[in-house]
Amino acid sequence: MLKHLLPLLALVPLAACEDAPAHEPLVDFPPPALRNAMFELDALNWSIEPILRDPSQTAAVASAARSMQRWATDDAWTAYYDEPGFLGDRSLFDKYLGWLRSGTAQLATAADAGDIEGMRTGFIQMQQSCTACHKRFNPNI
Repeated sequence: MLKHLLPLLALVPLAACEDAPAHEPLVDFPPPALRNAMFELDALNWSIEPILRDPSQTAAVASAARSMQRWATDDAWTAYYDEPGFLGDRSLFDKYLGWLRSGTAQLATAADAGDIEGMRTGFIQMQQSCTACHKRFNPNI
């Protein structure tokens, strides 16, 4: 998947690189509910990547993106940082979660409108949120 995204990523500045914080390991586990949400998001991500630029697939992208939006707003995210063992910066975690939510929303809206460029932008933002959060927090998924 990465080999297909490198040309795209070169066009979009990495928001995650701005003031890149140091590595911040959290708890040694993500709760099962959050692990499940992340696995579902990852599976949907892999289903979207090969059809992202195909105008005949915008309905499929929109459907997958709407599912991603539901998973991105699941209570498992807040339950994770409400855990007593959560050692990280909650505001930074919220920032990355906000990128995930806005990226999936843009992807879904653009797919509904048949806007391939908007889909690409939303997809990249969504992926950057995952990369930035995992790089920073290392939740041991």
